[in-house]
Amino acid sequence: MKPYRIFVVVQPGLEDIAEREIQALGYKDLVRIKGGFFLFGHQSTVMKLNFACRCISRVLIEIAEFEAKSFSQLEHCLNQVNWQDFLSKQNVCIHVSSYQSGLYHEKAISERVINTLSDVFKKTITVVGSPDEENTQLIVVYAKHDKFTIRMDTSGAHLHKRGYGIYKEDAPIRETIACAMLYAAGWPELYNQLHDPLCGSGTIAIEAALLAKKIPWCEYREFAFQRWSIFNQELFDKVRTELIGKMVEHPTVTIFASDMDSKSVNSARLNSEQAKLNDSIQFSVARLNENYIDKNSIVVTNPPWGKRIETGVGIDSIQTIWHELFNVYRRGQGVFFILPETQEAEFSYTYKTLLRFEAGGIKVKYIRLEE
Repeated sequence: MKPYRIFVVVQPGLEDIAEREIQALGYKDLVRIKGGFFLFGHQSTVMKLNFACRCISRVLIEIAEFEAKSFSQLEHCLNQVNWQDFLSKQNVCIHVSSYQSGLYHEKAISERVINTLSDVFKKTITVVGSPDEENTQLIVVYAKHDKFTIRMDTSGAHLHKRGYGIYKEDAPIRETIACAMLYAAGWPELYNQLHDPLCGSGTIAIEAALLAKKIPWCEYREFAFQRWSIFNQELFDKVRTELIGKMVEHPTVTIFASDMDSKSVNSARLNSEQAKLNDSIQFSVARLNENYIDKNSIVVTNPPWGKRIETGVGIDSIQTIWHELFNVYRRGQGVFFILPETQEAEFSYTYKTLLRFEAGGIKVKYIRLEE
């Protein structure tokens, strides 16, 4: 079977880490752009990328490419696509982008796709606004200089939605970002003990445990490709078994998660139980300066910023948190956390920037404190 051209979507700023993940699966021939990678592969490639890559957002495959300078041409070409391979009873979400093309009206292009699907399947197609809605297939139409590419999403819900994170506190970071933070810190290859003393709903600690245990996402959630008529269950089982068999667990790690807010700690504990990590993380209710950090530990955390600043944590409190984190730095092997660029003027400590990205619409740095 002819390989698909695959597009792996990555949050801008996380490309270096995502590239290492993809290459670790054996895929070296990558074309990198801002926000993603192109490569070629088969259905097994799609499965491996979705199962094992912890810092990517989506995996799309190209199912058609053609030129259309009029709507009649577009309609003809859309009718040649093998929609039946990918759609049956799903709702659809359609994203259209058109640049420097004669057919520039994106809503009109979307309407042609919907009409084509209605004709092919002889029924009214249910169109929804988000690909994260249940039983929804995302179709991406990209047009530039009159050349159209039709991409089918293989992931379903955004890949930061692992399947375990049911309980959320204010302004949680995405799981993909948390995992990138851990990779950048050197976890778990360089360290075997980790603390998150501002754990919120537990995302960093849980991702640290999953990373150490090498647990793939197919243990918690389903993917869009599992609803396709061309989905191969036997191949799915084979890829899953082989992937798990190659993963080397780090059995000696110790992970601590705490917060001064008991409700947050309870949410974190419940999320950990949902991920079946009951014995992997030690939870406690404690203020930051009450945590015992020794010379074997690193701290990876997400201090209040953005929405959490707006809802009651003032700059005096932030300064106190930074000071306590600096004191922690002197006791442990390293302290890593997110610093919004809007707060840099108030931050008086020396640091090294490891990552730059946007979170919650705010530009941030992921830093390591230094002397």
